[in-house]
Amino acid sequence: MLLSSFFAGAAFDQYFTLQVSRNPDREFISMFLPLSFGSLLTSSGLLCLSYSTSIALACLSSFPIGCGCAIFALQTMTIVQTWFGDNSRATATGIAMAGSGAGNFCISLALQRIIDGSGWRSALRYEALLVLVVSLFGSTLSFRKMPKPSSHPSVPRAASLTFRQCVREQPFIILILFKMVFGFGYLNFFVHVFAFAGDLGYSDDFAALALALVGASSTLGRVLLGRAADRIGTTRNLLLSMSALAICVLIWPHTRSKAAVLAVASCYGFFSGAFPSLPPSVLAEYFADIAPASIFKVIGACFLAEVLGTMLGPVIAGLLYEASGDYTTASLYTGGVMILAIVILSRIEPVETFKERHKKLSTAPLPPQAL
Repeated sequence: MLLSSFFAGAAFDQYFTLQVSRNPDREFISMFLPLSFGSLLTSSGLLCLSYSTSIALACLSSFPIGCGCAIFALQTMTIVQTWFGDNSRATATGIAMAGSGAGNFCISLALQRIIDGSGWRSALRYEALLVLVVSLFGSTLSFRKMPKPSSHPSVPRAASLTFRQCVREQPFIILILFKMVFGFGYLNFFVHVFAFAGDLGYSDDFAALALALVGASSTLGRVLLGRAADRIGTTRNLLLSMSALAICVLIWPHTRSKAAVLAVASCYGFFSGAFPSLPPSVLAEYFADIAPASIFKVIGACFLAEVLGTMLGPVIAGLLYEASGDYTTASLYTGGVMILAIVILSRIEPVETFKERHKKLSTAPLPPQAL
C-alpha cells in the first residue's frame, strides 16, 4: 500500500491537471472515476483472495488490495486538504483518518462472527461486497476543490509548482527525512507489545487487550491531536506528539504491572495517531496553495518515505531482543531513532517564512511571454 501511494499520487496529479485544463472555470471537480477504480481494485482483490488455494495466489491477490487501499488513503487525506484552511485542516484530516481505525475495529468484529459461522472464505466475500457498495457510494460524494484564482488578470488560475520544484524545497526534504528515520521506530512497540506482555507472564487475552488499546486510542488521538494542531500549529503538535512517543518507548521495558502496561499502550496509541495524520497537513500548509497540481504526488512521496523503516524497524527490534534477552536494548534503539527524527523535524523552515518567500516570488513582474 505504501509503495503504491507515490504512483497513485502521480496518476491523480495527471488526472487533476487534465480536469483543470478541460474545466478551468469550475470551483471543484468530481473524483468519482479514480476512486471507483480503487473500489474495484480492492473488492476484486478480496474476492480473488477468497478463492486462493496457495500462498502464491494469496500474495498475488493482495496486490490489487494494496493498490486500491493506497488510492483511498491518499484521496481521503488529499481531498480534505483542499477544502479546509490552516485553522481547521488538521482537525478535518484527523476525523477523516479516524474513520479507518473505527471501521477496522467494527468490521473485524463482524468478520470474526462470519468466520466462526461460515469460514474465512465467506467472510472475505462479504467484505468484498461491503467495500464495493460503501466505497462506490462515498466516491459519488468526493469532490476536490480547484486552486485559487491567480492575482494576475492574464492568468486564470494560480501557477503550480511542479513536483521536481517541490522536492527541492527545504520543508519537503526535512519532512521526508523525518518520515524515513522515524519509520524505523514507529511500529516497534505495536509489533512487540503482545510478546512483551507474554514475557511478563500475562495471558494472551491481556496481551490482546493491550494491543487493542493501542488501536482504539490511536483513533481517538487522530481527532483530538488534529484539533490541537489547529490551535497550536501542526508542526509544533507533531514535534510534541513524537516526543511523547519517544518517552513511551523508553519507559516501555520498565513496566511490570498490568496497569502500567495498559497505561503505556494507551499513551503510545494516542500519540501514534499523529504520525500518519499530521504530516499530510504539514505538507498541505506549505504546498497546497503553491503546488495544487502536484499535491497528490507530494503526499504520496511522504508515505513512500516510511516504507523501508516500517518494514525493517520491527525486525531490528526483534533481533536486538534475541541478542539481549529483554526489550531494553530494543527500547533504546527505538527511542534513539525517534529522537534523531525529532531533531531533523525541528529544523524545518517556519511556514510563515516559507509562504512569505514564495509570495514575493509570485508577485514579481511576469516575463513578457507570460503576459
